[in-house]
Amino acid sequence: MKYTHIEGIEKPVSRIVFGCSNDTMNGGGDFSEVLDAALEAGINTFDTARVYGKSERSLGRWLKSGRREDVIVETKCCHPSLLRPDRVTAKDIMSDFDRSLGELGTDYADILLLHRDNAKADTGSIMECLTALKESGRIRAFGVSNWTHVRIAEANAYAEAHGLEKIALSSPHFGLAVQHGDPWGGCVTISGDNAAARKWYIENGMPIFAYSGLARGLMSGRYRADDKTLARKLDAPTRRGYLYEDNLRRLERAFELAEAKGCTVAQLSVAWMFAQGLDVCAILSQSSPKRVSENAAACDVVITEEESEYLDLKREKL
Repeated sequence: MKYTHIEGIEKPVSRIVFGCSNDTMNGGGDFSEVLDAALEAGINTFDTARVYGKSERSLGRWLKSGRREDVIVETKCCHPSLLRPDRVTAKDIMSDFDRSLGELGTDYADILLLHRDNAKADTGSIMECLTALKESGRIRAFGVSNWTHVRIAEANAYAEAHGLEKIALSSPHFGLAVQHGDPWGGCVTISGDNAAARKWYIENGMPIFAYSGLARGLMSGRYRADDKTLARKLDAPTRRGYLYEDNLRRLERAFELAEAKGCTVAQLSVAWMFAQGLDVCAILSQSSPKRVSENAAACDVVITEEESEYLDLKREKL
């Protein structure tokens, strides 16, 4: 396993982050075998959210078996609701976070992310609220998910001007498959043509927790690009976000290169993420100890610049 550092977090942060949104955990079930396998593989960072059903509760039960101080817990607040699509306020942060800690069975979270943005929200009150949470010791670091780099820069400029804590990390979509459509609404990607965003992240050295790096399974190796029934096998968010001709070409090339390198398509896709010059951690859903082992091994797959460009359709031949 490879690791990075996030300001405010004493422990090293694993490059593979265990995504706790799965059928078992969202339903409140016992996922201990897979969570144990992750920790044994060096994956010490776990991603959940207030909106992921009973995922926080499921993770919390596992933490109670003496693992809390061994891991980094990241949860997310302020997801939109049908009645309140723009619920990104200090009041919502506190309400969601209090419930999260109760479900997790802990008195602090290592990382708290805002799940969505609301461009009309008062940045000052948000940054003041998050700073207060960090200063109280209830969180060690905070960040945002699905915020543009422009909004992050604005928020951090406000924080610097007013002596507040800054956004320490960001969780946009990033992966080999380009997110052409918006899977759920309010999603922000830095893949594809968003070179300016990637440049900003590199220049500012901001760590990234990339979600849907395997395009919700499209780039996992479970599907072939020439499968005529593929559209029926993928759910609506995956079709909206990733089922496009150029991504199928990337998938085809990933199968070709993975076979040549003796790795899996998923490992190759994750390795591509790590080869882009960004300080990126990949949030991956992991369904079994075998999948955990395979994902952890992605950190050891090395691809060249030429292979990276070939996978991303920037060159026709290797």
